[in-house]
Amino acid sequence: IYLLGKRPFLIPINLRSQVDIFYVFRIKEKRDIDYLQDRLRCDFPKDASKLEQGECIIFRDDEKPKIYHFDKFIILIP
Repeated sequence: IYLLGKRPFLIPINLRSQVDIFYVFRIKEKRDIDYLQDRLRCDFPKDASKLEQGECIIFRDDEKPKIYHFDKFIILIP
């Protein structure tokens, strides 16, 4: 199952409970950050509100979270 949501705490619990991998992009809502830190039971390696465009934190079961950057988000202006 793939699911994309803007507000994680609003996703029904029967879907949220089955998630194995979280990709967390820039989040500005404190409620969302608090929910994810509680759900994932770990601290973010970088402040989620300060992530750059295309940058995300990947959380996988039983692994240390890591920061990743998707290059396709880079916009080049000549």
